[in-house]
Amino acid sequence: AIPLVGLGSGIAVHYAACCHPLPGDRIVGVVATGKGVTVHTRTCQTLESFAATPERFLDVDWDYDAMARSGDMGPMRVGRISIVAENDASVLASITNAISRSDAAIVNLKIVNRQLDFMEILVDVEVRDLRHLSSAIASLRAVSGITQADRARS
Repeated sequence: AIPLVGLGSGIAVHYAACCHPLPGDRIVGVVATGKGVTVHTRTCQTLESFAATPERFLDVDWDYDAMARSGDMGPMRVGRISIVAENDASVLASITNAISRSDAAIVNLKIVNRQLDFMEILVDVEVRDLRHLSSAIASLRAVSGITQADRARS
């Protein structure tokens, strides 16, 4: 597991699927009785649903010192990328090649909207941290036929 500071030992930690927090993100923990702590990015829209119970929020952060000492960023984590691309037969191959060249692995790809001239695609990729995700996004932005590539916020 990726080491965190601000937690006691033996607490179950889960990473929110809504925002896919990565080392490098500013994060917060949300305590759920019997389930442990779920880690969200501080900009996650889901946090609004916990506004009435601020006592559930826990100040946590990535333990960068422990990661540096061990030389290990921990397991690969999933980051989500939102892409808008031309609706062209070769664009999916271009997307997968760009992600592969950035040393990331696709774990899920979904075309969420397909129109005559463009398509919107969500791609989940395994990356080490926020910098690695940013590198994959930069690779995608350089590809002909891709008009937009950003970290997904949903």
